[in-house]
Amino acid sequence: MYKDILVPLANTAADDLTLAYGIALAREHDAHLSALVTVALSIPFGFEMTSFPAEIYNQLHEMERARGEALAQRMRERLRPMDISWEVRCVESPMLPTFDVAVMHARHADLTIVPGAVDRADYANATFADLLTGSGRPVLVLPPKHEARSSFRQVVVAWQPTREATRAVHDALPILQRAARVDVIVVDPKVDDAHHGEAPGADIATHLARHGVHANVVALPSMGATTAQAIMRFVGESGADLLVAGGYSHSRLREHVFGGVTHGLFWQSPFPVLFSH
Repeated sequence: MYKDILVPLANTAADDLTLAYGIALAREHDAHLSALVTVALSIPFGFEMTSFPAEIYNQLHEMERARGEALAQRMRERLRPMDISWEVRCVESPMLPTFDVAVMHARHADLTIVPGAVDRADYANATFADLLTGSGRPVLVLPPKHEARSSFRQVVVAWQPTREATRAVHDALPILQRAARVDVIVVDPKVDDAHHGEAPGADIATHLARHGVHANVVALPSMGATTAQAIMRFVGESGADLLVAGGYSHSRLREHVFGGVTHGLFWQSPFPVLFSH
């Protein structure tokens, strides 16, 4: 069950979307929603040619605190009429980067919701990678300009026999158990004991059935596309609301340089993806 949902806020247009999903999921799962506002305070650096008087930093800190409190107050006004348990946390961070603060708080939540990135320098890019690999919790990524929905009725699980995919299936159980339809897809499965076994996807479908989730197993040929493209093609054609996938089964550096399934889904998916590591 999801009982604690975290939404880190970045003071961008995407905050409305992530908060809307947080509200909907908190209501559906009777969970507590925490909206996190991080005030990143500037740190003085002692370089001879670029040092500033302490008063300058004091003024900067007051401006940063005012911006953070303004965002926190807007979120309180948004959440006040909602019929859910909620809080807005406003945390000052003079040392840690904003995304490291989000990681610390995510470790005490069941699910963290973040927006997808718009460009390579986007704050969301660093936040997602650090949350996924550092928090030990699942991360729900919402594509920019996606329309919030109250529930995930049709879900696709991208399955491969890896630690990351196994974690993703387990972390998504509260959603899978409420879904009207669940498809488990295996892309270009290797039929042998060291990989997918004699019946690719059958074992995880049996496991899900014991949790009350009756899944349809689909062996999916990539047909010359990348694995990420094949997955997205299936999700798009099936009309699913959510994809569940393991994240970073290869190193983040390798994904960044050579690409990979996580990299492709994060940057290109037009629908929400629940990742686990």
